[in-house]
Amino acid sequence: MKGQGALGRFHGGFEGPELQIGQALAEGWVFRSFEGGGENRGGFGDGIAGQGFLAAYVPGLRPIPYAKGMAKCIPAGSSLTFQIHYTPNGTAQDDVTRIGLWFADAKSVTREVKTVAATNLMFAIPPGAGNYQVDATSNRLPEGSQVLTFMPHMHLRGKAFFYEAVFPNGKRETLLDVPRYDFNWQTAYREVKPLSFPAGTRIHAIAHFDNSVNNPANPNPNVAVRWGSASENEMMDGWVEYVDAPAAEISTRIH
Repeated sequence: MKGQGALGRFHGGFEGPELQIGQALAEGWVFRSFEGGGENRGGFGDGIAGQGFLAAYVPGLRPIPYAKGMAKCIPAGSSLTFQIHYTPNGTAQDDVTRIGLWFADAKSVTREVKTVAATNLMFAIPPGAGNYQVDATSNRLPEGSQVLTFMPHMHLRGKAFFYEAVFPNGKRETLLDVPRYDFNWQTAYREVKPLSFPAGTRIHAIAHFDNSVNNPANPNPNVAVRWGSASENEMMDGWVEYVDAPAAEISTRIH
């Protein structure tokens, strides 16, 4: 996928049997918080966040091919939806966005890659805050899930991003720690060996934002910052790709 690099970022998904986040918002869905609520804590609860997500391109992202036998599924009859975030720079530009799809032989696919997200839309970063924390928690992972990839996403005030697993028994395990997030080098972190989790595990994400004068990328440290698609706004997305393990491969790890 390619676009006008001076202006935009790309996100893509499909509208099939599952709801898109934007569609859910338009229809007035209520989002539930995970631990105690508050405007800087939350997530979507079960059944919404990450569904229908196909692919994305952000600054610095490098494509990582899936392992043999893995692929994403676009249900028959789906319509592809492209979401491109433009930031005007004062001059006329031509957009040349395009996308390429590699189709897999269905007979060779044994594992469907799915996406879940720990996402928070309901936060307000105070003016001048140098280390503001925002939390979110994903849907529950199904039995035998194996996590492949983590992809944190924030904008220009993004400072650090942290993922942990929250097991059904309440125990926690650190999965990824990005202490120096860089908007211009957003990458996906692919596990060398997929991580297995018991049914009911959630992914908890913690983001920190720097809205102070000490952040050289900060467009304006004197305003409160909320969720928005423009780079001068912020996002808090902890994307996770996973596969459902075949019954013979369900993890027997004890946590």
